[in-house]
Order: sequence, then structure tokens, then C-alpha cells
Amino acid sequence: MFAEQITLPTATLTVEPRWSPVFTGESVTLRCEIQSHSDWRYQWYKGSSRTAVSQPQTNTFTIRSAADQDQYWCRGERDYRPTSSQPSNTVTLRVKERPKAVVSRQPDDQVFIGETVTLRCDIQGGGDTQWSYSWTKNDHTTYDLAELTFSSVTESHRGTYTCRGTERGTSRYSHTSDAVTLTVSDLPKPTLSVHPDSSVFRGESVTLKCEIKGYDGWTYQWYKQDPWGRLTAVSQSEYHTVNGDTLTIRGHTVINGDQYWCRGERRYRPTSSQNSYSVTLTVEALPTAELTVKPKWSPVFSGESVTLKCEIKDYDGWTHQWYKLDPWGRWTAVSQSEYHTVNRDTLTIRGDAVINGDQYQCRGERRYRPTSSQNSNFVTLTVKGELLTMISTK
Repeated sequence: MFAEQITLPTATLTVEPRWSPVFTGESVTLRCEIQSHSDWRYQWYKGSSRTAVSQPQTNTFTIRSAADQDQYWCRGERDYRPTSSQPSNTVTLRVKERPKAVVSRQPDDQVFIGETVTLRCDIQGGGDTQWSYSWTKNDHTTYDLAELTFSSVTESHRGTYTCRGTERGTSRYSHTSDAVTLTVSDLPKPTLSVHPDSSVFRGESVTLKCEIKGYDGWTYQWYKQDPWGRLTAVSQSEYHTVNGDTLTIRGHTVINGDQYWCRGERRYRPTSSQNSYSVTLTVEALPTAELTVKPKWSPVFSGESVTLKCEIKDYDGWTHQWYKLDPWGRWTAVSQSEYHTVNRDTLTIRGDAVINGDQYQCRGERRYRPTSSQNSNFVTLTVKGELLTMISTK
């Protein structure tokens, strides 16, 4: 009579995680299961070796950091019959280098406030795998897009950015990218200067100059504040002359309290500057010339000479110009002659040259600002009979 041959219990080997390949450094757990009987001790084998690897004899075998590709199998042993199981199925552990996340930036050089900036996360070595993305800014997770676009970048976007990919449907993730620092620079600031000064005398022209350092190829835009507080563009006109980086405002159009700005524009980045600081123009009245007559008494005798004195109290270094109203109502210059004696700030009219109704006026001129005074009051000489009287009209 023959004994019945009984098949040894079957060992089944499973692996967690179930996807393959695994990434370098991932933790992998092998589980050996034998359905029948109990009190099994488990032996673990690697490759073609028939010698068990050193491992506690539990039904799980954990590879803390996968590095090498190899085959694993297991078998059960126990003290009672059956004393062993069949060898399990073989599991081949395939290991792949963990993909690397890489951040690219456009533009890839200096970024200016107001520009559009794009950060893109790509997974190198990720193959055809579908990825979801996470971004970290200054160690805080902020976004979950493959591409970040800031349409008008501000100082708040400054910081250090990294990204990482997670394989969809799994918990596997890529290496974190190298950090990319987004530095947002201020736009260049123009310097607006004024000649001769922001405080000018009535009638003086003013020239503004706009300068931007650090870049070239600028064209300049000019702005003036209108009565409603809005900036309006200033261009070439009968009142304004634009010449490269300068704007000249004609003397009679300079208004007290007017404010001007400039800004640069160019073809390449940065394509514009900030607005300059404003210049406020202050218009001062020219110094006053005062015309007096000597002798002071009235009337004077016919044939007596008259001396006019031109005084300007503000500033010094004045030379004095004299004018007489001609029969056609025009002021004509009076200079040294046989009838008129000019001595710095005085004009003496010889007695026989005094004509009834003649009108005189003076004005100061000098080398430095203010280069002229206002016209003085005028004096009218009146002759009556044998007497001469002077009437001063302001």
C-alpha cells in the first residue's frame, strides 16, 4: 500500500509599493504569506543565493533605501510537520534613479517691477509619467501648478522658489529642485534737474534735464500737472522745446506753481523707468526800478537842467538803461549826447533840451541773475510859459 504524497504549503510573496520600478532611496516592504498552519518562521533570500539574508524571521522584509536591482523570494520554516513551505514566487525589484525637478525662469536674468515673470517646473527623467506639482516659496508651500506666471511682478514676489513633482495616482515624488531666487529690481529712477533754478524770475526761460544712469538708448517723455491734478503729456510746441533729454519752457509761459515730471522709455529691458521726482517752478517778480527827479521843487525856471535818478534796492552790480517816449508812442533808448549826460544811475537833461510833455523811464541790467529789473515808473516833463514843472506818474 502506497502512502499519499502531500504537497508542502505554498508561500506567496507580495511587494509594497506595488508599482515598478521604485525610485532610488524609496522604502520597499516584502511580505511573505503562508495560508495553512501556523508558527512559521520566515527565511528571506536574495538573488541566486541559497543562504538566507540576515533579517528577523518575521513575514515582512523591509528595504529601507532601495539602491540595487535584484530578485527576492521567501520560504517558511517551523518546528512541527510540515517543517517547511515551498519556496515563494520570485519578486524582481527594479530600481530607477529618482527624477529631478528643475525650475526654469523667463526672463532668466534681472527682473523689474511690473514685468511678467514665468517660473516653470519640469521633471527630468520623469518619462511619460503624469505629474502633479507643488511649489515652495521661502519654505512655505504655496502653489500646485506646473507653471507660475506673475503678470505684473511686485516686491511681494521676491523670494526663493523650489518645486517638486508627485506621480499621479501614487505617493512617489521627485527630488526637490535647486532653489531659484527671484529678485525683483526697482525700475531705474530718473534724475530731473532744472536750469537756471526751480525759482526763476518773470520772463526767464527754464530748461529741464532728465538723466537715467545705468542703461542707454532712452527716449524721454515729459509730463505736466494740469489744474485738476492729472499728468498730461508735454510735447514740442510754441511754448515748449524738446531736445533729446531736455525740455525748455519759454519765459512767458513759465507759470508759478507749475509741476513737471519726466520718464524714460526704450526698446530693451527695462523698457521704461519710474517717473522722476517732480520739479515745482516758482516765479518771482523782477526787482523794481524807481525813478526820481532832481531838483525836487516845482516849478523850475525855463532853461534849468533836470537830473533823473534810477534806484534799484535789491541786488547790486546794476547798469542803467534810459528810455524816452518818441512822438509815435515808442520807447527809444537815450544815451550820452550833447543833450543828455549819463553818469551811472543818473541822467541829466540839459536845460535847452527839455521839451514840454517829454516822458522818461529807466531799467536796470546786470551780468548775473536777475539780469534785468522791471521798467521804472515814468516821469513826464511839463513846461508852462517861463516855468518848468515835473509830474511823476507811477
